Amino acid sequence: IIKVCSANADMRQGTAICVSGVTLYSGKYASMYNWDRAAAERADGIQPFNALAVGGVNNNITPAPDGQTFDISTEKEVKIFRNIRAMQGINLGGGGFQQWGHIRFTDGNMGSGFYASTPSGWKFNALG
Repeated sequence: IIKVCSANADMRQGTAICVSGVTLYSGKYASMYNWDRAAAERADGIQPFNALAVGGVNNNITPAPDGQTFDISTEKEVKIFRNIRAMQGINLGGGGFQQWGHIRFTDGNMGSGFYASTPSGWKFNALG
């Protein structure tokens, strides 16, 4: 049971109603959430929203436009206190997969180590 004690949403301003501190939305405006559809799809194991706003409207986790990754967009620093399992490497450059800024640990043609994509090509850094 969800009880909204007070709400102030205005679609013209793009504001939303927050429920339990999480803004759920599907589409352009967060206040346009179809609760009947959500309940039916949740029963089928589907979560029908495109993004999570965490702690504010400028901290979002969304599927990336490529459909293969998730984007974390925030105005704040991101800290990770546990291991990250990155099966295909980590992109620090903001470009596409395996473009400039991509770092990957693998057993490549030069041996096991870190491979980094730079503007002048892939560079290898051995362990030890």
